[in-house]
Amino acid sequence: MKQVSPVLGPSRIVQWSFLACFVGVLLRATWLHMTPISHQKLEWLSDNQYVAQVQIPPYRGQIRDRRSFPLALSVRTHSIAVNPRVFAPSSEQREQLARLLELKSQKLRQIQRHKSYFKWLKRRCTPEEVRRVRQLGLKGVHFVAEPSRYYPLGKAAAQLVGFVGVDQKGLLGLEYQLEQKLAGRAARLLQLRDARGRQILLKPSSAAPEVSGDSVILTIDQVLQKISYRALSEGVRSAQAKRGFALTLDPHTGQILAMVGVPAFDPQNSQTITAYNQANMAATYRFEPGSTVKPIVVAAALERHRVVRHQMLECGDKGRYLVHPPRQYIHDDHPYEQLSVEEVLHKSSNICTYKIAQELGKEHLYQAYLSYGLGGGGHEVEGTGMVKGALRRWEDWKPLQFATISFGQGFMTTGLEMVTAYAVFANGGRRVEPYLLSRVESATGKILKENRPRLGKRLLSHENARSMREILQGAVEHGTGGQARSLRYTTAGKTGTAEIFDLEKGRYSKQRRNASFIGLGPVSEPHLVVFVLIEEPRRKPYYGGRWAAPVFRRIVEESLDYLHVKPDRRSLTI
Repeated sequence: MKQVSPVLGPSRIVQWSFLACFVGVLLRATWLHMTPISHQKLEWLSDNQYVAQVQIPPYRGQIRDRRSFPLALSVRTHSIAVNPRVFAPSSEQREQLARLLELKSQKLRQIQRHKSYFKWLKRRCTPEEVRRVRQLGLKGVHFVAEPSRYYPLGKAAAQLVGFVGVDQKGLLGLEYQLEQKLAGRAARLLQLRDARGRQILLKPSSAAPEVSGDSVILTIDQVLQKISYRALSEGVRSAQAKRGFALTLDPHTGQILAMVGVPAFDPQNSQTITAYNQANMAATYRFEPGSTVKPIVVAAALERHRVVRHQMLECGDKGRYLVHPPRQYIHDDHPYEQLSVEEVLHKSSNICTYKIAQELGKEHLYQAYLSYGLGGGGHEVEGTGMVKGALRRWEDWKPLQFATISFGQGFMTTGLEMVTAYAVFANGGRRVEPYLLSRVESATGKILKENRPRLGKRLLSHENARSMREILQGAVEHGTGGQARSLRYTTAGKTGTAEIFDLEKGRYSKQRRNASFIGLGPVSEPHLVVFVLIEEPRRKPYYGGRWAAPVFRRIVEESLDYLHVKPDRRSLTI
């Protein structure tokens, strides 16, 4: 007869299960006795169960202007947090709390179900919100004082200074570029809790102390910043333009006194920030400079004795000039038979500028642009996040490219590079490097770093620098820059109207242009170099003399008046 193996009954299964559990406990006990757990491990287990750690952001260092006016500072505000294991409001209380803090009731229910011991409810609350939540008397709700960032100039310095996120980390502008200097070290606050997660007491003696960030003092003057912002805002609005920027430089020291862009965002409201309005255009926008580079061509030719100031030049046939056979021509908007070298700048002739460039030669023109800081020839300006211009090597220039590069098309530059170049005319012939950071101070006031003016090599003789100022004054008094003429101060400068290259169509657009003006004042003793660019004005004519020059005039007049510079309109004549 065939033998059948016995089947385990329920009682037998229970017996074997108890035996397995007993063996497991025995093995674990043996392991614990043979390899006792370390003191550090037990302390870690205890802290993990009974101690909660909360990080409180530190005071960030201030950003101040050259007169110590704050452009960004930290103030204490209250944030509201909860312990989800204790937080148990009724439905009515939850709805009331949601209304007070402008939160969704669903979010509060999710927080209530959370298994952690700490959860932020709302950061950076108003005093009224804190007062009304306190009146509710809810268990498990805690009020934490933490720093919040405040920007006194608002939109006027937004793109330069930037802003921080809710965690106090820099996200744009100087706040982002100088994060390591400004950030400081967060405080770590330890909380003891019982087995149910309820707060027992704070352990301040065990907390890691806060280390405040370093403060940064800029070369910016907050009054000049506001003057530039108001003038530029009105100019962009009048031109119905896409956007614009303005940059003011002290040509003797290289200090950047104002750097503004329009439109701008509100740094106290992150909802106003878009990809369109967040960039610091003066440092990061690359453009073809157009006619504003023509004075560099003339200055280089004067310095190398290739032309003289009153030399007469033939200006082509009826406003056009054959650069390379059979059909490569350049043109002037208004035809001239003859112009003197200084009249070339007054009338902004493309043809005669190219003829001067031919006298100079490709290699010397290329070296002149780089020496003046154009086309990538400038130094890094700390804190600006600047990009550099782009200029091909002279060996790669074809005849037509040589011609267009001589009058500002076919290479890229930036606002910072342009003011570097014109500072040479203003300060007597020497290159000076722009800088934005004056010094860095610790929270105790100790100077950690200090920048000084950096003068470069001489590019123009005193005589030629003075000649360039006089020629550029003539461009304002008698030429295309008439709307830059001030009734109180003598001014000198050059207009620029550059067509924008349309990547989709593969050619320069006739409707999209950059209108610009760059100049200095007063002519006899320049205190300021100012560059203004209006991007894509929609109102005709699109010229720099029509839209950028008036903004320049207003900035120069109001800025010089603020700096207590004596008006000199009657003291200098041509």
